[in-house]
Formats: sequence, C-alpha cells, structure tokens
Amino acid sequence: MGIGSFIKQFLPNNSGNDSAFGELLKEASDQIGQTSWWNVNVTELAVFNDKIVRLTNKEKAAFIIYLVEHIAHYHNSHSSFSSTNVKYIRISMGKSILSALFKMKLELDDDDLAEIIHIAIRYNTKSAYPVKIPLKAFLNQIQKKYTDTPLPKTISSALKSLQNKVKNDADFCTELDKSKLTEQIGTILNPTTPGDALKAVLFPGDDELTIFINQNVARLPNEDKAHWYAIISLCKKASGAKPSNKYLDEGRPLINKLGADQFKVVASTWFDHFLTIKEKERRHTFTFSNQTYTDVTYTFLSAPATECFKGVIWLCATVKDTTLLQRVALVAERAYRKLPGHGQMSTAIGNASLFTLYKAEGLEGIGHLSRLKVRIKLNSTLQLIEKYMVQAATDRAIPVSVVEDLAVDDLGLINNTRIFEIDDCKAIIQVEKVDKVSLTWQKKDGGIQKSEPAFIKEKYPAQLKEIKLAAKQIEVNLSTQRDRIDLSFKQGKNMLWEHFDKYYLQHGLISIISHKLIWQLTHADGVTAAYWLNGEWIGYQQNVLAINNITEVCLWHPATATVDDVQQWRAFFIDKQIQQPIKQAFREVYLLTDAEINTRNYSNRMAGHILKQHQFNSLAKVRGWQYMLQGQFDNGADGTATIKLPENNLIAQYWTNVIGEEAGTSGIFNYVSTDQVRFVNMRSNETVALADIPVIVFSEVMRDVDLFVGVTSVGNDPNWRDNGGLPAYNDYWTSYSFGDLTEVAKNRKETLTRLLPRLKIAPVASITDKFLVIKGKKRTYKIHLGSTNILMEPNDQYLCIVADRSQKNLTENIFLPFEGDGGLSMIISKALLLADDDKIKDVTITRQINHR
Repeated sequence: MGIGSFIKQFLPNNSGNDSAFGELLKEASDQIGQTSWWNVNVTELAVFNDKIVRLTNKEKAAFIIYLVEHIAHYHNSHSSFSSTNVKYIRISMGKSILSALFKMKLELDDDDLAEIIHIAIRYNTKSAYPVKIPLKAFLNQIQKKYTDTPLPKTISSALKSLQNKVKNDADFCTELDKSKLTEQIGTILNPTTPGDALKAVLFPGDDELTIFINQNVARLPNEDKAHWYAIISLCKKASGAKPSNKYLDEGRPLINKLGADQFKVVASTWFDHFLTIKEKERRHTFTFSNQTYTDVTYTFLSAPATECFKGVIWLCATVKDTTLLQRVALVAERAYRKLPGHGQMSTAIGNASLFTLYKAEGLEGIGHLSRLKVRIKLNSTLQLIEKYMVQAATDRAIPVSVVEDLAVDDLGLINNTRIFEIDDCKAIIQVEKVDKVSLTWQKKDGGIQKSEPAFIKEKYPAQLKEIKLAAKQIEVNLSTQRDRIDLSFKQGKNMLWEHFDKYYLQHGLISIISHKLIWQLTHADGVTAAYWLNGEWIGYQQNVLAINNITEVCLWHPATATVDDVQQWRAFFIDKQIQQPIKQAFREVYLLTDAEINTRNYSNRMAGHILKQHQFNSLAKVRGWQYMLQGQFDNGADGTATIKLPENNLIAQYWTNVIGEEAGTSGIFNYVSTDQVRFVNMRSNETVALADIPVIVFSEVMRDVDLFVGVTSVGNDPNWRDNGGLPAYNDYWTSYSFGDLTEVAKNRKETLTRLLPRLKIAPVASITDKFLVIKGKKRTYKIHLGSTNILMEPNDQYLCIVADRSQKNLTENIFLPFEGDGGLSMIISKALLLADDDKIKDVTITRQINHR
C-alpha cells in the first residue's frame, strides 16, 4: 500500500480535526491546556509515550506528513495566531511533536523516505513561521541506513529533486543551510569508498576567504591535504556560540596527526589573509512614491565561510603558540570593526576569537583580552570580555586586576629595545616613548638605515613579517597598558612589593610606563611618594631616598597630597624635562564643594551642558563607562551613563536628556543636555552620600565627567553656531566658549604659566584670568584656555580656526610634561600660528583677521 492510500485511512472525512491523527493532536493539546503550552516537553506527555511512540513505522511516516500539511494549511489560511486560540495551540503542539519525532530513530521504508523528501520540497521554506522538515537530521538517517547498501532509485530520484530545489530556490533555505545540504546530499548520492582516491573536502562558501583557503590547501602535499580535509570536515560542524568539549577533544588528535607546527603555519596564513579582506559594497536602487532611493549595504563573509572559519579559530585554543594567539587577537579586532549600516563585521568570528584567547593555555590569551577590553567599545562585547576575565580570575583565585598584570607579555623588550638577527643584519625595535616605536636596521658594517635591506625583503619575507608584527604589537600593547594604568586610579589598587617589583618595575614592557610615574611606597618607616630614576628611588627635590623594607605600593594621586607637594612634583617634571605617559603630577583634582555638601546626594557641577551625543558615547566607552544612545525609538536607553566601581561597591551615574527634535539619519538624537552626577550602592541600588565616597574615587569620576564636557561640548566646535546648531542654545555656546574655566582649563593655565618662559612665543605672550593672549603682527588674540576658541582685539571679534589634521603638528618638538591633553596642544599650536599672523597663507583665516 502506498503512503498516500495509507494516509486516507486516517482522513475519512478529509478533515484534520476528525481524523485519528487529529484526535492525537487534540488529546496532546488537552493534556496541557492553555496555561503552559509554549514551554512543554511533549516527550513527557502520556499521549506521546502511550500512543504516538507506539505507532508503526508506516503510521509515523503518515503522521509526519499529516502534521506538515496540516500546519502549513493553517499558516497559509492566515488563521489566528493568538496564544489563546485553541486551534493555534494545537498547531504549536503539532510543531513540537514533529520536532520530537525527528529526534527519534525512524525505521521507514523507501517509499516513505522518498515521500517525506517530496513533502519537504513542497513545504519547507526559510521563512520563520511555517513548519519545516529538519532536513539535516532526516538526511542523517538516510545516510546511516544506506551506508553499506546501494541507494534505491526512489530515494535517489527524490534526493536529486531536493538537490535541484536547494540550488535554484532562494526562498527554500538560508545560505548556510544551502551549503550544508548541498554537501550532504552530494555525499549521499556519491559516497566515498575506501578504495577511492583522496576526495577533497572544500572550505564552504563562495567568497574571497573561501577561495584563498581552498587554493592554499590544494597546494599542500597529499599527506597534509588528507589531514586538512579532516580538520575542515570538523570545522564545518562549528555551530553555536562556543565549542563543546567534544568538539575540542575531536580536534586535538587531528592537529597532532597533522603536526602542531604545520597547523600554526597554515592557520596563520589564513588569519593574515582574513585581515586583508575588504568589505564589499552593494548598491540597490528602488522607487517608492515617485521618489528614487539608493540603499547601500555591505557584506564581509558568507555564512558558511563564517561558521567554518569560526571552527578553525576554536581549534587554536588547543595549540599553545604566542604568534598564533597574536593573530587571533588581530582577527578579533578586525571582526569587531563596524560596517556602515550593518554593525560589526562578524560578531561570530569576533566572539570565537575571544573564546580562544580565554581558553588557551597559560595567560597570553588573557593578556590580549585585557588589551581588547580597552580598545573595543560595544557593550555586549565588553560584557563578554569581562565575563571571560572574571572566569579566568576565579579559576586562579586572584583578583581580575592581578590576572591582567600577570598576563602582560614583555614582548622580548630589554631596556626599551628588542633585537632580531637575520643573516648579517640586526633589526632593532626601539621604544622612544609610549606612542612612538621605531624599527631600524643595522648592517654588518655598523651602518643604520630606516628601511629594510633589499635582500631581507627578497630572502626572508616571513621573518620580516614577524618583525613588523612584533613592532606593531609593542606599540599597541604599550598604548593599551598606558590606558589600563590610567583607568586604575579609580580602583585604588594596592600591590605587594614583590608583585610590583616583578610586574611593574622590572617588566620589559610595563617598566617603560612605570618608570615615569610617581609611586606611593609603604615601608617600615611610613609612607613616601617616590620616583624611580637610574635604579634608585628619589623625591621631588631629586634627592635619593633611603627606603627599606617596602611592603606595599600604589599609584600616587594628587588628591591625597598637599598643595605644596603637588607643586613640587610638577616643578620636578618640568625641570627634568620628563614627560609622563599619563597625566599624574598635573592631574586635575576634584574635591567636594560647598554646593555638593548641601545637595548631599548629588552633584550639579557638570549639569547644564550641551554635548554631541555620538562623541559623548564614544568617549564614555573609552573611559570605561557604559552608555546607550538615545534615539527616536525605544531601545531601553534612559540617558544615564554609568561606570561600575566594584572595589568600592559603587556605581557612578551621569544623567543626560535629549534636546532638540531633529535626529540624524540613523534616528539617533544629535545632542543631549547634562544633569547631575550620583553614586549608588552596587548591591542595594540606594543613593550614597557624596561625603561617603572615597576622595580619589570621587575625584576620578568627576574628572571623567569634566573630560566628557570638555571634549564633546558644542562650545568646543568653532563652526557649531554658524552651521545652524540649535539656535535656542546659542547663549550656551557663547558662555561656554569664553566663560569660566573648568578644572581641566585651570590645569592648562598652570601648565602654560610654567612652560611659557621656555617657548619662543614668550616675548609676545601673556596669561590672563581665562585666556592666553598673543600679540601678533596684525592683531592681538585671546585664546580661551578651556574651549580653545579665539577672540581678536580690539572688538572681541570671533576668529574661527578649524584644526587641519593633515598639517604638520606645530607642537611636535615642544616639551609637554604629560601626554594626552589635545586641548593644551591645540592652544599652543594656535598661539604659534598667530604669533606670526603676517605669514599665514590660509585665506579663510586671513579674511577674518583683516576684516574689522
């Protein structure tokens, strides 16, 4: 009896609800009622175990076909999808039963198997709501059944029809499913036998990475090819957010058979190529309401290639190799780079890289996670990194900050230098300062040149690539560690002397930063602020300090020092011409004001400013804060920027509100107004009185907030008012541009007062309450020490100068006692320019100067 005739036994009135199968569906629905049908495990229902499981194989096949057709008919008839609708509950129950049946081993005959394939061709679709035959699981059953016997013609014919459907119908399945089904059907139709020649297992997809990898494997010796085909076969199974232990356990012997060194070399080549791939832009023009629009989208990797490549990255967790992990970290950065209108390039590949860095043996991977935590801005990614960091710390029973210290690689640096020897040459990587790393070449005769010798490029391309990668890694890691140490002021981190000595003072990489900072040393005779110079601790009077038995060390902070001590340390760095990698001696200090004591629970010191929201969002994340952009849609954003301070059980909040009615093309509001700063208890969420906040923590949080205002306020934009801005807030622009000085600006004023006598503009420069005044050849200029905006005497005419990043940095050869204050550099640069205003060629500037 054919299955079609068999089914008719159960459909005497051609009515699903009146049939025997319909009764099974009704009985299952009745057993659960309407209260929890969406969360039921059908295999626990009596009707499933007592009746459905007991159906004959022929009856199960008929039941499957009945369910598919019945559910598809319901959806196609546009019936109700209400969760209270009895028929919809039965349809949902049918989907659950169908899924459970395909998880069982189905002993079906040839006709039944072929008929189910045809049913899948008829009803399967990649659309979200209709029922689907789980083809991969179903084809697995066919594959196992006919492992040792020829494929029957009925099934072969049905599979070829399915193969054609997958190939030609774009709505049948997703790109990833298409790749997997095509390969699986091909394997069933043309199985490999032990005597066959080596059969290629291709990396899936049709994009640039796929082509490169398949060509790369094709050039390998046959023995290596066989091992790589096995590895690629495993990587094609790399579904899910992270690998199972079974996946990694299967991967280890495959890599061992190939050889770990061979795996590293080939995988590194693939990663290097991945880093060079450019996203592809696609433009689609369409007309709507007589208007023509162009939709621009970007693509990076296909879904099949992404999944398989993810599997390769996971396998790197089983191989211990410094260079390989460096490349995995670079892959993560590339994957998290944003595409316009798309988001991150490939979150799946980025997350796979994070897992591998966390899972890799030792602490090198954790060191890369620590670096990525500073460089990546997306909240969800930062949370994942934090999760891995916390887990790594928990596994070792030590604080996260200590894990980060232990994980920092010295990258082979000794006395700020790393040397590679190739042939008769030496490649010398030299750290000149935190953000400047040079690579020079010393020839056999001792001569030094900046570019690599021609024969190195020709004979040793692989070594040259590794040397340049090492230089880049040193530069990136120095910058990251500088930022990490700067952010650690909020932690109030105390270190045992042994830890500090090993991981800060003597460390090849960190010592480049730590040797230029002031440290607070706790020792047998008390607490002393000291600076490490030429192998000795000295004070600000440049005297060698006799300090014995140091027990603890922490960063010195000016908020806990006397005014005289702060002034002496500032004089020390200027007199010694030492530039600190972070602003420490000249760091702004924020102490409680009378107004804040009166308000008690909140500060209005930074309220009432207008910020550019996108800039504010970016800067907040750089400083470790979390903020969600506010837009013309409900994404849960409440306008509050927060930073967790777990060491003190606190969360700091900076409140904002959107202003203006216009949003950008993305629906995000352009501007926000600022409100109060608060601190809340991390556990109870209750507001904490400002007087109870530790001095350094309060100062550092307020410093961040002042930085947000100082950098992203519209008052810093010389073109904001002229470009339209928000006309109702023009008074704010004027008051901020030339108003009272913030703490940052006050610090600039003091720094400039110390530096000015050393600058060539000293004879024509002076400092007033709010301005650096420059007497030029044509006019006198007042540069505001906060906004850096300029007024010209005698009538306080506004002078608009927009920074041109392509121009030479006028302050490049001027000593500044700290790095990182772009505003101070801007003020000095403008002053140098205007002191020689008769030499200015830019007509947009000269036109303003000459107009009175």
